[in-house]
Amino acid sequence: VSAFLLNRSSDLWVNELSADGKTIIEYNDSGISEVKHPNKPRLTFAKSKDERGEDAYRFVGVFQYTKNTAEGHHVYSRVCDKFDLSI
Repeated sequence: VSAFLLNRSSDLWVNELSADGKTIIEYNDSGISEVKHPNKPRLTFAKSKDERGEDAYRFVGVFQYTKNTAEGHHVYSRVCDKFDLSI
């Protein structure tokens, strides 16, 4: 499992969370690229504003790579919206 931050500043990568929060579309502005660690689930956090208007990250779910689109965009689907951190 790896942590993944949506909407972080990047010159190359674009990450879009669908309106229903169930799908992420990811692509690289420099061209088609391979998905690193396609079988590794991603604990995903989206950047938003907190009640004071400051940048904050909120957990949006665990996502798994599912496919590439014809344009070479990576598609990730949410497999769960909770993650147990207890040992």
